[in-house]
Amino acid sequence: MRKSKKVRAYGRSCRLIRDDDWDDLCSLNQQFSKVSLGSPARATKQLLDNSSGYKFPIPQSPLSSKSPAKPPLNSKDSVKEATPLLKHSRCVNSPILNYLSPLRQKKGEELTAEDKVLKMCGQTAPVPFEEYFDGHVKKTIKKLGEGCYSEVFCFEDSCEKSVVKIIPVEDKGKMMFNGGKLKTFEEILPEMAIAQELSNLGSADQENLQQLHYFAPSFLHVNRFAVVVGCVPDHLVKEWERWDQLHKSENDHPRVFGPDQLFVLFESPHGGTDLEHFEFCDSAELVSVYQQTVAALAIAEKCLQFEHRDLHWGNVLVTHCPDCNVEFILDGTMYKIKSNGIKVTIIDFTLSRLRRDECILYFNLEAISWLFEGQGDFQFEVYRMMRQETKKDWEGFYSCNNVFWIMYLLEKLLKGVKGNIPKDKNMSSLRRHRTLLKRNNYPSVLKVFETLAV
Repeated sequence: MRKSKKVRAYGRSCRLIRDDDWDDLCSLNQQFSKVSLGSPARATKQLLDNSSGYKFPIPQSPLSSKSPAKPPLNSKDSVKEATPLLKHSRCVNSPILNYLSPLRQKKGEELTAEDKVLKMCGQTAPVPFEEYFDGHVKKTIKKLGEGCYSEVFCFEDSCEKSVVKIIPVEDKGKMMFNGGKLKTFEEILPEMAIAQELSNLGSADQENLQQLHYFAPSFLHVNRFAVVVGCVPDHLVKEWERWDQLHKSENDHPRVFGPDQLFVLFESPHGGTDLEHFEFCDSAELVSVYQQTVAALAIAEKCLQFEHRDLHWGNVLVTHCPDCNVEFILDGTMYKIKSNGIKVTIIDFTLSRLRRDECILYFNLEAISWLFEGQGDFQFEVYRMMRQETKKDWEGFYSCNNVFWIMYLLEKLLKGVKGNIPKDKNMSSLRRHRTLLKRNNYPSVLKVFETLAV
């Protein structure tokens, strides 16, 4: 999520796809297959008791584990209806369950937000900033970009590229950065927990896939979190200044931070180039980007009531990979999508919303009301569409918001991406699909996914 000085690229019925439109999806569906995994090895569903005082009702019957050949006409699905809350079938050390839920804290244990962040990092106290990077890493580190609250660097370690997002955090209200207050531990905790939950959703060995009820490898994997203290190290400052000369940074100089400053670090694998700058070779790659993104959102939407809420094309990373199938699992059924040599990674969950058991994590977008004032790109219209959909209730689950971002991404795939893309059958199919999304107003990406999984 980025606030820029320059504007940057961004009626709801539940009627679904019509019979005479169905054949338009054929060329997309030819690249999609599904394999039944049968019943999961362990119980995977947990329906919460409405008597517990949770804000959102949980339906008593889950959605079907198999997609219908054609969705029914005149669907009565509600856009605001919460899907059943479903656990991963593997045992996951959930940061939300362990550190965020007051119902799971030990008796007498008073944890501050900083304590919870440190626990998620596996630390008891901050470590010196200078000690985080070893000598080899210091020689390879480069700045990739920046956000309102962060700086992003990449480095190589053991021949693997990694990315670290560096976020300065609270100084008891004394420190100002980029004209505003620093993020607090309370504010950064949900983003960390959401990132870890989505990372868990795509973490499994190949031999264990048969036991999973849900699997989506297209969300950014978390290598580790860390809390560090101290001035920004010299090698990072020099790289920041080099990047500033080339790109003119909109952030304050890192020398403004003193020796007592705290930072939270997110480290992850390098996910590739963002959709805005990636050079595509053919239309089949665009189809795979669309399908992988839809599949990942549908699965997270179903099992975690997830909304990204900021899925502009800078938050969809693309990289080349072996031309094989990408496997997803929804309700115990495996779906295989042809990669066409492309792997998608969805990043940046600053504005996202997620529910896991009794915990609801979200960001109140009204705190950054400038987000709704942008002009010049469909991205900013999507923010306003979300605001209208939620009626400023950012805690609630509104799956239609994910559909808005899928519509946005389709527009970018058709009109904005780089590369000499021929106007072939794949492009025609994507255009038809865009038309269907506009015409049918799907209530969730899960319903969009059903048009692929035929």
